[in-house]
Order: sequence, then structure tokens, then C-alpha cells
Amino acid sequence: MPGQPQGWEKYYRTHPNTYRSISHEDAYRLHLLFQTDQVDRLLDLGCGDGRHLKYFSQRGYHVHGFDISPIALHSAEDWLLADGLSAEYTCGDMTNLPWSPGFFDAIVSVQVLNHGYHQDIQSAFHETFRVLKPGGWFYLCLQTGPPPDPAKNPSIQIIAPDSYIIVSGDEEIRVPHYCFSEAEILQDLSQFSLETGPYLDKRGKTCLLLRKPRV
Repeated sequence: MPGQPQGWEKYYRTHPNTYRSISHEDAYRLHLLFQTDQVDRLLDLGCGDGRHLKYFSQRGYHVHGFDISPIALHSAEDWLLADGLSAEYTCGDMTNLPWSPGFFDAIVSVQVLNHGYHQDIQSAFHETFRVLKPGGWFYLCLQTGPPPDPAKNPSIQIIAPDSYIIVSGDEEIRVPHYCFSEAEILQDLSQFSLETGPYLDKRGKTCLLLRKPRV
């Protein structure tokens, strides 16, 4: 997504291994679902430095990690290799995924797909739908709600309606953030079948479990 690589590279240089020990609270429930549905190929879209790659690789899935940050991907690969685990790693832009239609059985994306301009996130949703097999699962966790108030946080700069960047500090510098409403996220994902949600996790993030309709 335009404008993001440098911001994410700085983030992973200054926040190494921040969330590694903490898989999302839904990870175990997803594993049970995926196991029952005989999921094999799984994509972690915006995998960062690998917390969910490791979680699902440990449980026997053929995992693929996709991220815009080479630093994050190298860190993830080193971490998994140290534990005797493997994954496929791809660096790129989520608006143009390199896989063929229907390649994945399941896709997870945790706290990633509100980073970017709205039109780019919509393109990423279309790409997610394209590379997921009919009947495949898409688990999404992201921030919703209004943008922060710049009057209360001077590091915030509003760049468009419902969009902002962080202009100072070391937290995702100049990475665009888009603030969805629940209604808008459901509209943008209307090509999927909604299975569960939206609901809030323990950190107040919005979670949805979706499925690509069978042909």
C-alpha cells in the first residue's frame, strides 16, 4: 500500500518482537474450525514478525506469510527456523497478491487491514476474495470507530475523511490509518458470507469471520 514501507520498517526496527508471545485470543477457536474443515494452506496477511505464522505452523498447517516489511519477514523466518518450523514468505503490496485464484483454504489478518488508504484497503479485500478458494475462510480483526482527535494528540494529522497519519514518535510513522464504521466494513466485505460477528475482542478491536461462497 502506498507510503507504508518506510513507516513499517522503522516500526519493526524500534519494536522488535513486541507481540510475539501473544497470539490472538481467537487463534485456538480458529484452529478448531480449520481442523474440522481440513484447512491446509493458510495465509497470514500482514504477518509482521510471525506470531500467527508460528502458531499455525506448530499445528501442522502449510503457512504463508505476506508483509510489506522485509525486516519483519526476515525476523519471522529466523524465529520459526530456530524452532524447527517452516513457512513461505512473500514481501509485497496487498493490493496485488501474487497467488492464483482459489489458492488458499483460509486467510487470517489481525490488526492490519485498517492501515492504508480506503481505496487500497478495498483493493486488498478484493484480492483476498480472489486468492481464497470457494468455501474458504477469512478471519479479520481490525480497528473501527472514529479517528483520534488531533487536539488531544498532537502526533495525529487528519489527511482525509476518516483517515489519519502519525507524524511524530516511533509508532507507524506516516502509515495511513483508515477508520471504518461497522456498517462500512460490512459493505466493503459484502462479497463474502458473514459467519460470525462483528464483535469486539478483549482489546476492543472488531473481529469478523467470513467465508467465500461456494460456486
